[in-house]
Amino acid sequence: MSGIFLTLVGAKKPLSFISATGGTETTSGNFKFHTFNNSGTFTVNSVGTGSANSGVIDYIVVAGGGGGGGQKGGGGGAGGVRDITGASVSVAAYTVSVGGGGNAGPNQGNTGGGGGQGTGSSINGTGISTSTTGGGGGRSPNSNGTTGGSGGGGSNGNSGFSGVSGEGNSGGSSSGGQGGGGGGKSNSGTQPNGGNGLAWLNSVTYGGGGGGGSNQNNNPGSGGSGGGGNGKASNGVGDAGSPGTGGGGGGGGNVDGSFGALGAGGAGGSGAVIIRYQFQ
Repeated sequence: MSGIFLTLVGAKKPLSFISATGGTETTSGNFKFHTFNNSGTFTVNSVGTGSANSGVIDYIVVAGGGGGGGQKGGGGGAGGVRDITGASVSVAAYTVSVGGGGNAGPNQGNTGGGGGQGTGSSINGTGISTSTTGGGGGRSPNSNGTTGGSGGGGSNGNSGFSGVSGEGNSGGSSSGGQGGGGGGKSNSGTQPNGGNGLAWLNSVTYGGGGGGGSNQNNNPGSGGSGGGGNGKASNGVGDAGSPGTGGGGGGGGNVDGSFGALGAGGAGGSGAVIIRYQFQ
């Protein structure tokens, strides 16, 4: 009686992928997302072997948006946005910093103040160092706004502010009774609407500019897709940029001889860092 023996020669090892922790973890199909709405640590415990996607991540870094200007002010510029695909990671801890939104431009009697610049976000570790610039604040009739990842909109006949190359676009210029919209990641602000943001791999849009404010005789601007706040007319207070999107705040409406909160801009939305990789 003869035996039949089967010998497996050179059997392939099963594929393995990145294993990591940090932030809020969600899955979609074969991919895992780590969303950081606050500063923290992305820890890679293993990078995997045998696949083109082993040890490879995609990520987006979004800075905080700028605040809108007060008193028919310009919309705040979106926080700078950088999206990276196909980056290699090592077994290491990566430091994630998430920036806050800029302060709203106040109503200072019959003038108004410019919106504040947002704070940058970053991710740093072995082989990766990516940072962004906070969004520019919108201008008010009597106070300057700022440049930023995307620039804040102008007010009272002034030009908008510039964006940072690779991160965003410029704010819109102003004429008459409307403020310019803040710039967005995908395009510049206009008068009075904010520029649009970028739709990323998690089906969320980031980096929309805030809409410009106006007087009672004009229409205020709409915030851009990606969290931009709407501008307001008359005594209205600009809408804040959406948290976790880097959206710019909307410009406040014109106020006739009134004080206090009326006519203030909206605050900028906070930023985020999101990381994606194949996990199975």
